[in-house]
Amino acid sequence: MAKRSSRSTIILDWVNVTYRSAALWICGALILIIAGGFYWYHATQVAPRDRAVQAIEEATGLMSKAVALTSSDPRVLEARVNARETIEEAESAFASRDWDRARQAAMHSATLSRKAIDLVEGKNANSAEVRFLHIEGDVKVKRAGEFSWETAHDQMVLNVGDQLKTTSSGSAQLIYFDGTKSTVDSGSLLEIRQLFEDPTTKERKVSERLGWGSVQVSTRKQSGPGSEHEVSTEVASATTSEEGEMKVRYDKDQGVARFDAYDGKWGIKTQESKKALGSGQTVDAYGDGRISPTRDLPTAPRLLSPSDQKMFVFENPAEAEMTLRWEKVAGAREYRLTISERNLFTDPAYQGVIQGTSIAVEGLSVQSYYWKVETVMPDGGLGPPSAVRRFRVTGQSVRDSQDNTPPPLEITDFLLSGPMVIVNGLTEPGAGLWIDNEKIDVYEDGTFYAVVRLRKEGENIVEFLAQDAAGNEQVVKRRAYVETY
Repeated sequence: MAKRSSRSTIILDWVNVTYRSAALWICGALILIIAGGFYWYHATQVAPRDRAVQAIEEATGLMSKAVALTSSDPRVLEARVNARETIEEAESAFASRDWDRARQAAMHSATLSRKAIDLVEGKNANSAEVRFLHIEGDVKVKRAGEFSWETAHDQMVLNVGDQLKTTSSGSAQLIYFDGTKSTVDSGSLLEIRQLFEDPTTKERKVSERLGWGSVQVSTRKQSGPGSEHEVSTEVASATTSEEGEMKVRYDKDQGVARFDAYDGKWGIKTQESKKALGSGQTVDAYGDGRISPTRDLPTAPRLLSPSDQKMFVFENPAEAEMTLRWEKVAGAREYRLTISERNLFTDPAYQGVIQGTSIAVEGLSVQSYYWKVETVMPDGGLGPPSAVRRFRVTGQSVRDSQDNTPPPLEITDFLLSGPMVIVNGLTEPGAGLWIDNEKIDVYEDGTFYAVVRLRKEGENIVEFLAQDAAGNEQVVKRRAYVETY
């Protein structure tokens, strides 16, 4: 048999392309680039804004209906006042482009208006409820008395006995009728145990039970005597009647619950003992009724750079590198950095433990990202998380390549008052502005106002950074001196 040649076969082929066809192809590519940029902006910016707009419009409509109803009942009058104050809070947050806080306040206002309407119409105004603020990934709900799980959605209303389950790729944020916000982490089970309000005494009692996993609860101060919010597990519970923040973790297999009080005063209780917990403290509770000695939590790391909502413009984002930095925390063993495209940090793009206080990140695709840092304590536990910041990665193809002019940045007033500086200035309307890496609101005419706390005694360098929509930046630095007393 003849031996087959091992030489490679090369095939040459071509097509004829007219100038008109080439022009059409170029136009089509440009359209795709613009459409991609529009989709990215809509998915990462407009959608959260639209949800806030929808919530504010609904709350405003309900408030108008509540005000139009005639009533001298003091409970109705109080609900109206509270609804109006809360809608003002939502509008203020919206003006600051804090879409999440605006939507949360609007939903709380809507709940207050519904209460006023129900009281006037003679309905049961005691029927409190729980609604979804955010849903990410796979989240299921099982109604009280039922056996099947259904997929959660934004319009769902939860009541006593309902259970919420998140998978490893899901998380959810709830808002209760009393203004409490609960964030249910991935791989958790939460049950609504009690929703009670006495319209006469204003006493409110809310109880949620963590079957396994973790939940972070942010409570509001309640006006009615005897009011409290409880988060319980099989082995222990935490209660408060004040404004506060608590992280509860429960390992069902080990029968151990951990209670981290980030803020406020909390009471921890088992069948055998009780313990008071203050801001910055943590304890473990066990199935035999024991509560561990109180330990101090480290402070939350302060993020340094990039500034909140900073936009990075790279010619080739996949090969670009950016550095994330944060302040050192006393007593920290390590730090856990989490980066995600979702604000509840479900299915993170990156999560890792870092020994230092900075890391160079590369290979991020064109997208908006949220990031936070938690302190890893000597015992391996996690301390309070930093504030959440956001940055955007984009390419030259979705920016105005003709705009290479930095935005104007003028500091018109820089008035020192003790350790504070009062600042007034002017930049380009629509530009982002940061002072010492803290995001500052810019009004529609480009003016801004801020009160800045200086970080140390002696000389301070205050840095102003303005960034326009094309990614151009302008930096101005001012010196300020704090007297040592």
